Amino acid sequence: MRLGAVISVAIPVITFVLMAIVGSDLRGEDFRRLLRRSQLVWAGWLVPPLVLPPLAVGLIVLLRPPGAIAMGLLLVASCPVGGISNAFTYLAAGTTTLSVLLTALSCLTAVVTMPAIGATLGGVGHQAIAAAPPVPALFAHLLLAVAVPVSLGLFARTRWPAATERLRPAAWRLAIALLALLIALIILNDVPAFLASLPDAVPLAVCFIAASLAIGAGVARTLRADWPDGVALAIEFATRNVAVATMAAVTVMGRIEFAIFGTAYFLTEVPLMVAAAVALRAVARRRAGQRSVRGSPIER
Repeated sequence: MRLGAVISVAIPVITFVLMAIVGSDLRGEDFRRLLRRSQLVWAGWLVPPLVLPPLAVGLIVLLRPPGAIAMGLLLVASCPVGGISNAFTYLAAGTTTLSVLLTALSCLTAVVTMPAIGATLGGVGHQAIAAAPPVPALFAHLLLAVAVPVSLGLFARTRWPAATERLRPAAWRLAIALLALLIALIILNDVPAFLASLPDAVPLAVCFIAASLAIGAGVARTLRADWPDGVALAIEFATRNVAVATMAAVTVMGRIEFAIFGTAYFLTEVPLMVAAAVALRAVARRRAGQRSVRGSPIER
């Protein structure tokens, strides 16, 4: 079997398994708690489309990348949240229910937000990035890559809670291994194009991801979110749906060169966000340990 055929099958399978692992960490009481903190949902849903495209424009003005790379960043910034953000949130010990909910809302409203952002950018001197997103593909992606596997994971937790909890450490290690495999497969899919885009695309992607993460963390701090909620919110800001960006570039705009940046962006995003997630998880464990010590009988 050719490598391209293997990759075309492996990437959806890996994504499906990752989302199922995420679903196994969901709890019904978490969704009920989010209803009482609805400002987190509203902020995570509505703020990114308002702040991320201007951020992309600012970075383009500052770093002056080639035209195709610049347009690729604008397209990525206009896209909804990527489903893989749920896996990053799981790895970071964030609130996966908030992450899953925001991903779904972001994808569902992309049919409105993407054309609006494109028209706005066109009005201020930038080429309109997309007249409309690929709606059928967008909803298919939301259903097959997020809704179905997450529901299966949630069902497994409900049906076999003890076994699910016992297998959680192994599931976490499996998620890390699958993400590493995903990176390798994407690189192998088009090595020359990836290498050619690195000098311009990677610095731009790093700046955008880091700034988006910081903005999300700032919004969470402003809302006085709990640590797990703040982690989820920051990761949702920083993770864009590169699959939708690629589909829009190829099927709507007919500009394959805009999609090349998406590959470099994703290859920058995944290791950067995995490293951030592991670091955030370590911080969460340390915070939990400190609370445990403060609450011990000796401390009292």
